[in-house]
Amino acid sequence: MATLLIVDDDPGVRASVRRALEGRGHTVWEARDGDEGLSLARAESPDLVLCDLSLPEREGRATIQELRRLAPAVRLIALSANARLLPAAQVLGADATLSKPVSPDALVLCVEAVLGRPG
Repeated sequence: MATLLIVDDDPGVRASVRRALEGRGHTVWEARDGDEGLSLARAESPDLVLCDLSLPEREGRATIQELRRLAPAVRLIALSANARLLPAAQVLGADATLSKPVSPDALVLCVEAVLGRPG
């Protein structure tokens, strides 16, 4: 299975993502903001990062840009409760986007689809 990193300032979102993805056998790391997410990404080299677009400290779009610079091959899924922000995330390099709230089933399907794509 894969190593995943969820970057979201909402502990409830992080917990639900963790439950859904660990239930599928993935290892999941959590970060509460963009700076912590980048630090964990450097240390753990995740296969996929799920990143909220509205974060304290370093906001999500800047985090995605920096992740693309640091690890061009990492898979990225952008999350947002504001669907109008999601198209910009794809321009910045997100492989997929999800509107919050997202069901566990939709989350798992999206993660598995993105992980299954060739690099």
